[in-house]
Amino acid sequence: MRGYSFRNETVRATGAAMDGRGVLALLSERDATPENKNIDFTAADGTWLGYDIGEMLREIQPLLHGFAGIGYINGSQGAYTVRFLATGTTLFDVIVQQAWGVPDIASHPSSSGFLVAGTFRDDYTSPVKTEARWMDGTGPPVLVASSPLASKQPIVTAGMDADRNMLVVFGSQIAGELAGQWFAPGGRPLTGLFALMTDFHFGANTVVELTSAVGGGLLVTRADREILGTDLRIRHLCQIAPGATACLPVPAWMENRPDTRLRAVRGGRAWAALTTEHEAVDCADRIEVVAPDGTSCASTELRMAAGTCDRLALTVGSEGTVVQTLPRGVRMPNGDNVGWRWWPEMLR
Repeated sequence: MRGYSFRNETVRATGAAMDGRGVLALLSERDATPENKNIDFTAADGTWLGYDIGEMLREIQPLLHGFAGIGYINGSQGAYTVRFLATGTTLFDVIVQQAWGVPDIASHPSSSGFLVAGTFRDDYTSPVKTEARWMDGTGPPVLVASSPLASKQPIVTAGMDADRNMLVVFGSQIAGELAGQWFAPGGRPLTGLFALMTDFHFGANTVVELTSAVGGGLLVTRADREILGTDLRIRHLCQIAPGATACLPVPAWMENRPDTRLRAVRGGRAWAALTTEHEAVDCADRIEVVAPDGTSCASTELRMAAGTCDRLALTVGSEGTVVQTLPRGVRMPNGDNVGWRWWPEMLR
């Protein structure tokens, strides 16, 4: 087990991400400015590499080299910026494009390229374009290709599978419908617009998640967060193959594991079922390794403390590394109140 921590009673750890090389981005926030994310970068052995503040950071996604993030530009009347985050001689913060509306990123830790889908203006005077933009993130991001999106409806989410095929999901003018469009590696459209789901209704705080699936393609999951709290309710809905226009119902064993996050592990040959965010529960995370046919192969418990706590999300990074974020009130053995622990290659 490895770890990284520090002591600051006005800061709490919130999560983590890991790029394809094993570099960790450890996220925390100050009580006074929760809209900004503090990002500590560490190597897999725990060596500290760098730090930055992700101002108004909405999300962070892992790439092969570094991370891509979406941040809101304060006072800009709905403008977002796509940021590239990396470690090395130049830390990060390269503004890629300006975007109106809420853009989304499709990425995978095996890919140096990533897709940004949204409504763009390259500057404040240029025309608005609704596009999917393929960025090369080997170094500071470079726009390689762009394609018009098949819908101008709001983007719900986007995701990339292990073979770098990407799905963008849109809202629809038809009640209960979510629409989708596939893109190939490099950003070329694979399909036009198609009905992904026809009986989907958003709650007060609903998120649609796309996860790289065992056997290829993407798993579509619904996550509903309670308005006054951190409890997360999760349902696995359907699985879609690359380029397909029909999302097939998940098998019974997935339906029977609600309130878990599923991640492809063991080189894409098995699933890991992970505990999720929940308030005032037993202060331990649990991981179950499941074969594609639903057979339970192994399980383990990662205890943080005796009693109860407000559990946060686990992260599965490159080579099956499991990262645990310690919630407020749980301290590291040295007394630090902001901490992360990880187990390299636990699920390789």
